[in-house]
Amino acid sequence: MRSTYDRRGGNEGADASHFLYQLSDAFNVTLDVEGAGILLFSRYNHWHGSPWHYVVDGTDHLVQESTTSDPLHPAPDSTFLPAAPFPSPLNETWATTRGADLIWSPFPFERSFQMAYTRTHYGTGYYIYDQFVPGTPLSHPIQSWNGSVVPAKDVLDLIASSGTDVAPKAGAREASGTVDVPASGAVTAVDLKGKATIRALSFSIARDQAKAFESVRLRVTWDGRPQPSIDAPMSLFFGAGTLYNRDNHEYLVKAFPVNIRFTSDRILLTCYFPMPYFRAAHIELAGAGQRVPGVAWQLRTLPLFGPANPLAYFHATYRDFPHPTPGEDMVLLDTRDAEAAKEWSGSFIGTSFIFSHNADLRTLEGDPRFFFDDSLTPQAQGTGTEEWGGGGDYWGGGQSMSLPFAGHPVGAPGQAVAKDEEDKIESAYRFLLADLMPFGKNAVIHLEHGGKNESTEHYEAVAYWYGLPSPSLVETDRLQVGDAAAERAHDYRSPQASAPYSISSRYEWGVDTLNGKLIYPEQEDRGRTTKGTSEFRLRLRPDNLGVLLRRKLDYSFPDQRAEVYIADKAGSEGKLAGIWYLAGSNTVIYSNPEQELGATEHNVETSNRRFRDDEFLVSRDLTRGRKAIWVRIKFTPVNRPLFPGYPIGDRAWSEVRYTAYCFILPKVCWVSAHHLAKMIHRETRAAEPLCVEPQALRRRRRLWLTQVSGEHRRLHTRLDNRLLNHLERHAAAKMCSRNKAPFEPDVAQLRQFLLLLEAVERRRPLRVGHQHLPNPASPRLVDQDDRFPRTQVSRAENAICLRHRLHNRLRRRNQAAARVQNENTSVFPVIGAVVECGPGGHPDLLRAHGQGELHRSHVEAANRLVQNQSAEDPDAGDYLGHQPRALHGRVLVRLDEDGAHAGALRFARQFQIVKAPLVHVRRAVHVKIDSVFQEIG
Repeated sequence: MRSTYDRRGGNEGADASHFLYQLSDAFNVTLDVEGAGILLFSRYNHWHGSPWHYVVDGTDHLVQESTTSDPLHPAPDSTFLPAAPFPSPLNETWATTRGADLIWSPFPFERSFQMAYTRTHYGTGYYIYDQFVPGTPLSHPIQSWNGSVVPAKDVLDLIASSGTDVAPKAGAREASGTVDVPASGAVTAVDLKGKATIRALSFSIARDQAKAFESVRLRVTWDGRPQPSIDAPMSLFFGAGTLYNRDNHEYLVKAFPVNIRFTSDRILLTCYFPMPYFRAAHIELAGAGQRVPGVAWQLRTLPLFGPANPLAYFHATYRDFPHPTPGEDMVLLDTRDAEAAKEWSGSFIGTSFIFSHNADLRTLEGDPRFFFDDSLTPQAQGTGTEEWGGGGDYWGGGQSMSLPFAGHPVGAPGQAVAKDEEDKIESAYRFLLADLMPFGKNAVIHLEHGGKNESTEHYEAVAYWYGLPSPSLVETDRLQVGDAAAERAHDYRSPQASAPYSISSRYEWGVDTLNGKLIYPEQEDRGRTTKGTSEFRLRLRPDNLGVLLRRKLDYSFPDQRAEVYIADKAGSEGKLAGIWYLAGSNTVIYSNPEQELGATEHNVETSNRRFRDDEFLVSRDLTRGRKAIWVRIKFTPVNRPLFPGYPIGDRAWSEVRYTAYCFILPKVCWVSAHHLAKMIHRETRAAEPLCVEPQALRRRRRLWLTQVSGEHRRLHTRLDNRLLNHLERHAAAKMCSRNKAPFEPDVAQLRQFLLLLEAVERRRPLRVGHQHLPNPASPRLVDQDDRFPRTQVSRAENAICLRHRLHNRLRRRNQAAARVQNENTSVFPVIGAVVECGPGGHPDLLRAHGQGELHRSHVEAANRLVQNQSAEDPDAGDYLGHQPRALHGRVLVRLDEDGAHAGALRFARQFQIVKAPLVHVRRAVHVKIDSVFQEIG
């Protein structure tokens, strides 16, 4: 999302009229991209700036409205011209929106797109577009837009039906009921079992219960996850900051995905967002201080088929900001802190927010800023809060309106005309459907409070998003240009590159200082520039589905453009992947004449924000199956002045840092503890032994698609070095082969088993992933971090369990286990299996597979480790060698007086004896207990 925002972080001209460059006084460019894509949304303030130039693949199309010809005498029912491509309700002018021209008609382009304003007075706007690599399978092929393209009638009819029941009914199941919401605590509305999608969820209350009900919390938990994915005040979730209906409208909110409708005696709140779940859904209402009797609920579900990894959980994340921090953006959403998962794949789909509890509209100057997938430059930068909510000029002075995708449903035009305290609550909503914003790793949604983060108004916000707790974008390599060691490691070559130079600057965030306080200090980095070519190697995951290249650059060099070639070896010409083009620089033209028809101005403004992250997509056809690629950048300068007559200046390609991210299929498993115990019993009968290379522990800092947080990485440094060295020497513990040959474990192996048991007892979270193998005869499982060697794996006989296997030499060596021969030493069965106590409390080890022997000293050492575990390493855990596991119950690790066994695990439920041989150790692993998992992929 690009816009006309003030590049210096302030609010100059209400973020209007900042242009990338000017080709003439009547062609002021705000957007310039190369490559195939679709412009999905455009927003302008009234008619200002029109006629607008939409240059699609080199062909200029003029878009205007009926007021453009005589802007000093606005047409009261202004419409877009030409009319056919811009029908309502997909497109609306300021006459309907109370201040803005909104265009949702899509503009596809095959090679390039430019947008330019003819006039520059109050030329504000923001634009959302998607870009695609060649060969992307789309529902419709991208073909250049022309004036004859008209939106389909069925699309217009569907959007026009906003406020009615838009959810499908064929094959659906419906349920309903009534609950009394207590003043405090929560009451369950419904528990759903199985696999389905909620397509409609509604609540109905008596009108006199509106004030008590609007703050009741709606909480929805999917598949028994540890935290609810929806947890928000009722009215704000359904699009309004309050249920106070000052003008007695039938619809307080008449949006496409949600609505609030008033009848003579009831209020009906309905949500149509699809909400899939795979095992269960729990819906409850939590009281907010007043009892609300007779809350009627109703829902409709449709069967859910197919794999789960193309889908995601629906979320509504609530944040309250009673006292926003001066100078700092409010963080409406940070998925890195969501539900104990650090990485998510999904889409950001909108917000519903209160921006004042005091009918103060001045706070609306705050800009939205959205960051995705570790980017430090906002990929989405708006021009104001009411612009984000679909309005302009504060919705014409505070007027209410409700459109399918944007609205200002509640709030008085000002304090003086407010009817009561409820009437002073100002809220807005913005929903993203075709223009949703996807992410593959994380999403961080910011909003300024006031034009310079100076507002003290009380904000509340709900961020809507879909998310799957597993990444679809993973970093695989990083090249710091200017660092000699990094350049050698990546075979970096650029004959015409400059010497490394230092840069002290900032990214494009908020204001640097506020009231004398430094908010964003300068940062320092080093990089190079080149006017020729640069070539370097980047590591990938062979199972990638394409690559995202991110470049940190010095944005003081204008219009950086280069051809990108991808090769599979050094020195090769490679294949053209596309054009990497970033229009503009940190120097812009500011033209905002006071008069509506005032002459274009040429005010040159340079910000102190030189750092920028920019991205380029590489097709999977050029990267699939490769461990590494050689990237060749060929600079192709754009010798264009900032405006006619202005010096062209220096042109170069800036390189500070390159980062490679691989697109992958998300892999995550959530399985309930009850289901897991049965799955262990079913799947481990034909289990294949696991053998581990001792050196692997030191080489592989990440293990087979497992996500480990930084907190747990830090545990490594806290472990005793002597014990770690001992562990690495003996990590290749010899597990039992199919002929039940015994083996000798050691104390280190026992310790890791006890870590698992301790983690089970302490209910530590576990996040583990695995990959289904397309070819059982020659499968491969790939590291998340491909800097380390991959490992061969094979299928178990039952075609369900997976076992990791190294090359044949290691396997033969490790399976040659030796039996301890010491007649004078008492021996006990090995803890080579997870054993459950039967009804009599005595574990039947004779029935467990993989028996062995170990010394009494090992058992005694194990018991000592249990006693000292929490102090030494409270968060460590282990894996099981088959599919991801979670266990529950009380753990007993002891030496019986009669010496009958070394350890036992008593489950909360009574199941048969099951086998669970150990996988080699990761020293810090989450173990998810009493959670609900769903196998995906």
